[in-house]
Amino acid sequence: MDTRYEFTNQQLSTRDGQVYALGEWAVPVDGLEPTASAEACGPGSLHLMKMVRPRYAPTPYRCFEAEGDGLLAEDDEKARYRRVRLIRELAPLEIDQGIDLDWAGRPGKSDLYMPIAWARTAHFLDRPVDKATMEPHLVSLARLLLRPTSVQWVTPDELRDELWASLWNSMGASLWASMGASLWASMGASMGASLWDSLGASLWTSLWASLWDSLGASLRDSLFYERGYALLGKPQLEIGGLLAVWRAGVCPVGFTKDKFVVMGPA
Repeated sequence: MDTRYEFTNQQLSTRDGQVYALGEWAVPVDGLEPTASAEACGPGSLHLMKMVRPRYAPTPYRCFEAEGDGLLAEDDEKARYRRVRLIRELAPLEIDQGIDLDWAGRPGKSDLYMPIAWARTAHFLDRPVDKATMEPHLVSLARLLLRPTSVQWVTPDELRDELWASLWNSMGASLWASMGASLWASMGASMGASLWDSLGASLWTSLWASLWDSLGASLRDSLFYERGYALLGKPQLEIGGLLAVWRAGVCPVGFTKDKFVVMGPA
């Protein structure tokens, strides 16, 4: 049997709310019949990772070797089953080594994870956080990365709105010109407006949900691992400031020409 992995919180619950009991078979909490799709994700099934890759893990997480029964579909990353049971919990060093093995299979990433494996143990939002208390750490981090030290603090909602505005400015205007205006002209102002309002709301909901799910995972991967590479070999005193940022749940998003953009609580 190939080894598979599941990630839960301290109470053996996954990010999606699936609850396990160690050693006992579990079935999907949604109670649906499995989809007939050949994709490795879908309702009515449970998903296991093929490597120790905590991209979909709750924070903080526990990692288990797991067994799946009734394979429905799989891809290179994960597989979905009719039922799953947790076999044993991995020790912290096993988790680190598993993540390192996974990253070693990616071009140019061999031997890069273990020196920053401490990032996996960071805990978030363990105290009140605001820009004033975090800015000294953020400025030190920006200097460490040789980037602008002027901090732009955005909340998750503000970041969402900025991303949507940017997306709309680049795509939405032309979409409206080609689609919305045509609807308006062909169906009349009242019906066209009503249809466009409902269609636009639906597009917004589905597009934003998909975009934010993808972005959230990418931001966390970048925060934990990718940006950590820039800090290899840096003095531990300076890295301590970075740890304070991570443990507070403040996420460096990126840099503009003159700003260090970070996402934190309102």
